[in-house]
Amino acid sequence: MSPKSAILAGVVASLVLAAALVAESLFPVLPAYDLVGLIQRFTGGPRAAGWLGYALVGVLLWPAVFVLLRARLPGASDIARGLVFGGLAWAAMMLLFLPIAGAGFFGLVIGWWVPVMALLQHLLYGAALGLVYRPQAPPRNRRRRR
Repeated sequence: MSPKSAILAGVVASLVLAAALVAESLFPVLPAYDLVGLIQRFTGGPRAAGWLGYALVGVLLWPAVFVLLRARLPGASDIARGLVFGGLAWAAMMLLFLPIAGAGFFGLVIGWWVPVMALLQHLLYGAALGLVYRPQAPPRNRRRRR
């Protein structure tokens, strides 16, 4: 396990997803849902609390869970395992977070497009996480010089 690599992967994946969220708000394909606003509603704090929650989950929580599950996830590469992980994170959001945040299961209180957009976003996040994360290399046998 490499904590530095996990955090770096979380930062990169969170920035990739944040860029996608901004792009979606500028060039909407489907009606948007406000992920940061949902986190803000969940925390009960100001908008900054939503962004802080987004950063904590994306940079610390999900990368730590990915590292713990990585060896058990199916896939021939870390990108493939990241995609699987993104799907699992999506399911957790749909079944746990969104109902608690008041959006209902799968966010259907907001609209039918929420699970679709959220799945694409989580797959993007997972792929970026898997692409950047590098487990710690095993120590090499070094000969002692005499």
